[in-house]
Amino acid sequence: MKLEVILHSKNAFLVWVRSEPRFAEYTHARLIAPAGIVVWQPGTVPGNQPPRGFTRVHLPAVDTAAGWWEDVFNGEIIDYWFHEGDAGGALVCAAKAAVWAPSASLYAELGVADFTRVDDGRFQQIVGRRTAESMWNEVRLVGFSVRKVSAAEVKAYLDVARGG
Repeated sequence: MKLEVILHSKNAFLVWVRSEPRFAEYTHARLIAPAGIVVWQPGTVPGNQPPRGFTRVHLPAVDTAAGWWEDVFNGEIIDYWFHEGDAGGALVCAAKAAVWAPSASLYAELGVADFTRVDDGRFQQIVGRRTAESMWNEVRLVGFSVRKVSAAEVKAYLDVARGG
């Protein structure tokens, strides 16, 4: 059994899960571009740590493997959200779909109904290219990023959005 297995497609993953009786021993994974995954298992070495960039995972049962693969890659999609706040300022959020599903609760005042989803182009118009790149790095590290934008930035965005 290999310590690391590279799988470049959903079909390759499904074949591997069905053919590897000890696949559940693979406890860590990392995504690779454009739509692949590397799975890793610690083997018999006590204290064997995964290589840098690997995250702990629980691989699915064979009968749910196809859905698991799709969920992993759907979770990598970044959504952009805009919330026009009081006094003309706003919040802009970039978040992986699997990480941030905004909902009002006892722990957060704003819910999904308070935000408007915007596309990547609008997102970059609001925050600018440099801030967008910074936010993408944060999303890569922790799954989400939020910025407060000024009234002037909001006005410029709304003018463009309204065709003004």
